[in-house]
Amino acid sequence: MYPIIVSEDLISKQECNFIIGLIKDKTFSHTPQNANLPEDPILDNIRIRALHVYSDFEGFSVLEDFQTRLNNFVEKNFSAKIISVTSHAFVKYTPNQYINIHRDWEPTDPYVIENNKQQVHLSSITYFNEDFVGGEICIKEKDIFDSDLMTLTPKTGTTVFIDGGKYHITKPIISGAKYSYTKFYTLDI
Repeated sequence: MYPIIVSEDLISKQECNFIIGLIKDKTFSHTPQNANLPEDPILDNIRIRALHVYSDFEGFSVLEDFQTRLNNFVEKNFSAKIISVTSHAFVKYTPNQYINIHRDWEPTDPYVIENNKQQVHLSSITYFNEDFVGGEICIKEKDIFDSDLMTLTPKTGTTVFIDGGKYHITKPIISGAKYSYTKFYTLDI
């Protein structure tokens, strides 16, 4: 198990504001699986949306620099070499959207098995804004709803690193929109 580490200085507020300015009016159309949320079109407004960015994204150079900082932080603070990093997507949460209790690494997930996915040892979640209500992340002792180890209210530029096998939830947004950037790391352990 890797420790939970919170960093407040891997990306500046100015960089966050720049990126938010570029993405806030874009269409967040990809719908990631939301653990324990039924496949029901009536509930579709509860599902979070993602925006995948590629090298043609106007702010890509800022994200590349940020990714280098993330990688250096991981290798230094977790004493591990990175084999791969996945997920180049922003996630947008609007009122009533959340992610129920889950782990970022589920070795028995059919998608993981069918696609021979590499293990996620570590995850990072970076928050690009704080002008919303709700959306706290709760790290859990195990898959029990009332077993909070830590609750974090997202602040602009804060990055949380958690073990890929650690249970966590994102509480519903009450008002506003939350923008985050999640990365999944496979480490040489």
